[in-house]
Amino acid sequence: ERASLSLLQALNADDQTQGISWPDSDDDGDDDGLSAAEVAHLSSFINPSYLAPEALAAVAERFDDQLSVQLRDFLQPQHASAVQKEAERADAKDSLGQSHLPEYAAGTHPDSQWQPCGPPIKQRFLKFRKRSRKPPARASSSASDAVGDLLSSIQKSLFESEAFIHYLQVVTGCRIQPHSSEVRRFRPGLDYTVAHHGQLSKESWLSSTLTFVDDTSKSKAELWQSEEVGGFDCFLSADKDGEAATAEVYRPNKEEDNDLLSICAITNTLNLVLRGPARMHFTKYVSASAPGSRWDIRAEYQVAPESDA
Repeated sequence: ERASLSLLQALNADDQTQGISWPDSDDDGDDDGLSAAEVAHLSSFINPSYLAPEALAAVAERFDDQLSVQLRDFLQPQHASAVQKEAERADAKDSLGQSHLPEYAAGTHPDSQWQPCGPPIKQRFLKFRKRSRKPPARASSSASDAVGDLLSSIQKSLFESEAFIHYLQVVTGCRIQPHSSEVRRFRPGLDYTVAHHGQLSKESWLSSTLTFVDDTSKSKAELWQSEEVGGFDCFLSADKDGEAATAEVYRPNKEEDNDLLSICAITNTLNLVLRGPARMHFTKYVSASAPGSRWDIRAEYQVAPESDA
């Protein structure tokens, strides 16, 4: 059920990280943090309710308290539904999800724009690398490439825009600069990332991930939210040696470890997390019994020290 502004304000006092969702808004007003031109650009992609002044303030308050926030129904319906439709078609063409035993090379073909990323000791997933000219494609690669094209367009037009960077600064209070962004596909029965000491740095990072999964029915949504089929993001602190033992198979116990943040996969949801220098992260292996692939646009932004702000 979508949250009202009053419910969000109540959630700010809650210790548990929960998703935030907004009703449709008819408010055409500008806000103090974003210019009229920025609002105009962002509103062509983002749910306008997230651009309302009250929403900006409430999200900023929540992020300041939790250092993380989930923004559900983030994209405008026409963008989200287009991605969802093509993603379901691609999984069906590649016979992925719903307990199908996947082929190791599922979703990868010589004519596909999706390429595997490794090494397997640290990660395995498909990354979309858009080509200026595409050769004639088979049906399955055409379906997955259609998802990649849609997500790549959002990546370039929204995630890498100055307006979106300013939006993130307004709702997080962080002074940030772009570092990297990528479009990814985690295939059921195949893909994951692992937490490792190479992720540690002297800087803090703002992680911004827009996720899409097949949670179109109550049972499918419950599977993702149970975390039993994987696909969730986990942020955890390194030990003294900068290691996170068995992080790739770690099953979070939220009652025992308050320093661990686990974020389940929910479609059309933007996850914002401030990752400090001693924090690592991973995306849990997506089980073959998952409803389908996890697709996302992931960006990291370096956070300037407060003394430099």
